[in-house]
Amino acid sequence: MEKYQGVKFKTHFISNEIPKYASSHALVKWCHVFSYSGFCPEVEGGSAGNLSVRTKNGCIISASHTDLSKMTINDLVEVVSYDEKKNEISARGIKEPSSETFLHVMIYERRNDINAIFHGHYLDLPNLPETPEEHPYGTLELAYAVAGLAESNDLILAKNHGFFSLGKTTDQAGNRILDAIKDKGDETHEP
Repeated sequence: MEKYQGVKFKTHFISNEIPKYASSHALVKWCHVFSYSGFCPEVEGGSAGNLSVRTKNGCIISASHTDLSKMTINDLVEVVSYDEKKNEISARGIKEPSSETFLHVMIYERRNDINAIFHGHYLDLPNLPETPEEHPYGTLELAYAVAGLAESNDLILAKNHGFFSLGKTTDQAGNRILDAIKDKGDETHEP
């Protein structure tokens, strides 16, 4: 896994209001499950991995470099817009949004039926669609590659990076990956 160097975009905070939606609690619960399951390993005081849920304004996403095992609602950020050309995000909250924010937003734009996107770093999942090339985290190249595959797939791998599990709900996105692990016969990643 590439050494974490922070987000690769500029964040404009339009408000320091912490996003509080009914889905915020479900997202925090799944962050804990993902951490416990080993999908989001610890890296330099944070966790590798990120989870998001669509909102009426955009999406709420786990903050960058946050320990998902200790996640609270205060560690969520609402992304309300992005400008790919300027490499900027507009958000509500008090922390930087996840490094993979562009990727999540691009999938939501392409898939109106998807309301939750969960990203973890477990790779031993055979027979899943996979990006043809490896791309560094937080880059537009990775975002385009994953979003392209996500147009017709709900569980995909980013080459040498991790998985993305999509769902209409947080439970569907979370259970999709848990079921894939069970189907593979790996009982070590059960919550």
